[in-house]
Amino acid sequence: MLEKFSHGIQILSGVVLIVGVVLVLLQMEQTERLTRAQLSSEFFDAQIAQAASAAGQEPMTSFAKLCDPGAQISLKDSLVLHNLFLQRFYIGLKGYAVQEEGGFDTEDIAMRVFIGSLGLVIVTPQGRSWLESVPMSQEQREALKSSPYYESTCDDLGPVTTLIRADRSEKAGDR
Repeated sequence: MLEKFSHGIQILSGVVLIVGVVLVLLQMEQTERLTRAQLSSEFFDAQIAQAASAAGQEPMTSFAKLCDPGAQISLKDSLVLHNLFLQRFYIGLKGYAVQEEGGFDTEDIAMRVFIGSLGLVIVTPQGRSWLESVPMSQEQREALKSSPYYESTCDDLGPVTTLIRADRSEKAGDR
């Protein structure tokens, strides 16, 4: 009887050991995924900060020129707009990268964040043209084109455009 009990304990110990190893492996996989998601997030945060820094203190002044048919867009404005658009693009990609690397099932949320972050870009013809040169998945491109933002104009920005234009006029009056 003692021998059968001892044999049962050995079998149970073996099963517990195997279950423990499986749990450790699963924990290691989860930790790796979360680490990749964290690294992706940090990478995109650095890219967003760099683009924001390159866009300068008042990128919306340059953006307002896109909404003003009579305004001339200088080379400086073009560079500011490129970095503003790049910043918005990186914000959208960050959601995808974290979702993919972390193994989270949030594809729909990531797509909505992507479209929302690029709403400012795709509201202008110049922004839509800029996006054509940016590499992205066909799914992302189709989602952007089906977005209500894609057919919008600067007039659809409403109060935002009004505030930008008022700020620009006020600054021009101060000079």
